[in-house]
Amino acid sequence: MMLASHLHMSLAAVMAETSTAHFFLWIEYLKTDANRFKPENYYLAQIAAEIRRTIAKDPKSVSTNDFILNFTEKKDTKTVESNEDIKEERTKKSKGKWLSMLGIKKKDR
Repeated sequence: MMLASHLHMSLAAVMAETSTAHFFLWIEYLKTDANRFKPENYYLAQIAAEIRRTIAKDPKSVSTNDFILNFTEKKDTKTVESNEDIKEERTKKSKGKWLSMLGIKKKDR
């Protein structure tokens, strides 16, 4: 949806007109574009810094760079762990079915 929004196209149109290779190239571009310097972002950071200086105890300590946003990709570790748990559970069930079909009893440990 991010690409469709960027291109001002419907999601269906983007899916129909974009190959997989081009889609991944666009996604990489959009990731880097989020942190690309844009003059309007710096201007807005200057405004935010000036507003903050009006209420700060030490106005000289407030920097415009404090208000420049940098976007990073967050990895969802819970999903990875839960996928591993799912794989392990499926493996146990599969192993149990095979052992029961072969007439082998599971050892208690």
